[in-house]
Amino acid sequence: MTDLNDLLSQARRARDEASSHVISVLPEPWESPTPLQEGERPEFTSDYLPDPLGPLAVAISTATQTPLALVGMMLLAATSTAVAKAIEVQPREGWLEPVNLYSVTSLGSGNRKSAVATTISKPLREWEITQAEAMRVEIAQAKSRREVAEHRLERMRKDLARDAGGDDYLLMQAEEAELTERLVSDPSLQVPAPPRLLIEDSTIERAAMMMTEQGGRIGVLSAEGGIFQVMAGRYSESKDAGLDLFLKSHAGDDMPIDRIGRETRALLAPALTLGLAVQPHIMSSLAANASFRGTGLLARFAYACPESTVGRRQIAPSPVPASLEQHYHELITGLLHLPLERRPLSLSPQAQQALQTFEAALEPRLGPDGDLEHLADWGAKLAGLVVRIAGLCHAVTCQTQGGVPWDQPISTEVITRAVAMAEDFLIPHAKTAFAMMGADPAMEQARQVLRAVLACPDATTTRRDLHQNLRRKFPRPEMLDRPLEILTQYGYVRQAAPAPTQRQGRKASPVYEINPLSRTHNSLCTQKDSSLPHSVNLVNSVYASDAETIAHSNGHLEDFTESELQEMVI
Repeated sequence: MTDLNDLLSQARRARDEASSHVISVLPEPWESPTPLQEGERPEFTSDYLPDPLGPLAVAISTATQTPLALVGMMLLAATSTAVAKAIEVQPREGWLEPVNLYSVTSLGSGNRKSAVATTISKPLREWEITQAEAMRVEIAQAKSRREVAEHRLERMRKDLARDAGGDDYLLMQAEEAELTERLVSDPSLQVPAPPRLLIEDSTIERAAMMMTEQGGRIGVLSAEGGIFQVMAGRYSESKDAGLDLFLKSHAGDDMPIDRIGRETRALLAPALTLGLAVQPHIMSSLAANASFRGTGLLARFAYACPESTVGRRQIAPSPVPASLEQHYHELITGLLHLPLERRPLSLSPQAQQALQTFEAALEPRLGPDGDLEHLADWGAKLAGLVVRIAGLCHAVTCQTQGGVPWDQPISTEVITRAVAMAEDFLIPHAKTAFAMMGADPAMEQARQVLRAVLACPDATTTRRDLHQNLRRKFPRPEMLDRPLEILTQYGYVRQAAPAPTQRQGRKASPVYEINPLSRTHNSLCTQKDSSLPHSVNLVNSVYASDAETIAHSNGHLEDFTESELQEMVI
């Protein structure tokens, strides 16, 4: 009897050891990997914007069934168009920041980008029409006076040519010189340009001239990406001149405007606003132009890459309340009446401290091993972007409360809100945008390694095998560590526990399990690998053929004997 009990005990122990061995190698179930180019895309929140822009953003987003980020970025661009050159921000001595923004939102076709741009630019367009109508008679009269003066000047020059040696020649010459000077300097003989706030895609030369005519302030609120072709000099004889205009118009640097056949004019402190919504393929193509990144143009943009709402949109949503539309119209109109005097805005002492705290935390992130190292050019301008957004929000708040922006300093609350937008929204979306552009070297390397991983026919691979296949791009095996770390973070692979060995010599190369969901929509790995330990193939087969049976046991593999587990495999 004792012998029988001993045998039963030994059998139970053997069964328990077999079960525990299976449990020890049973991997965690795989989840679908995250596409490498997507990255983080946190939601835009209306709390970033002051009233009435915050509630209006939600209302427009609901009415158009578009991402809140698209609406929020467009509203900031519209506000920028209205107050650019009226105010600037001086965070501290020696630092003066304009408030005009460059922003670009990436969204696919069918996301109603044009509807949002049209809705948000409406008060700007209406102001243009109203002002042009009010100046129609004045423009006509000025044009008539100038034409009369020009005809008179033409006659004077003909008379001078006929009577070069006459008694009145010197007098006629003096009159001709005086009239020529008046045509250049006399305000009554200058024809004012119709007021414009917005332009569509245009040539560099035309855009520069319009900015000169409008005192240096103009905006582009567009759901098309044609402006990037303009930047690239597609419609200009000089590609460098195109980039110069957009670079200097963001910083507010003076530049000469050379016009063929006419005198050179100075564009003083230009303030261009760009509020663009483009399709993802346009965003992806931006880095293909080396000058865009090399000159710092891409570093000047605020980026948004929200998730598309197509397929999840509400049918017949509520329209924007008329009261909100009216409030927005009054806000923009009021901001447009601010004189274009570039009045500097200061920060309260507490707001200065909040901004400096943000700058101190940001700086190490731009250096070696920082998460923004590959975006150091963009990150170096992020504090300035925060200041610009804060200046816009401050102007909106003051206008809503019936004051003017320069009557009080920018508060801590406004700076804190702008900093939160930078940390929680702008940084992750910039990472995503630059990843779409292929501007992250580590991400591009991860894509190269992923192609090699997916080409592997087995359920696992090793760093040594990957190095053999990729040695031209990765001369040393350790150069694969960072790409493999990214692939692990995104769920494409995971490092397997090292197998116990008594062998001496070279250290075994790390083994990586490959997520089967990266190859197929089937989440079960059914392929057996003769090179793997029997227990690993056993677990894979259990997952494939009897996952449901195991689920009914609430995951307790000890409820099965080893022979039962073997039968599941068979």
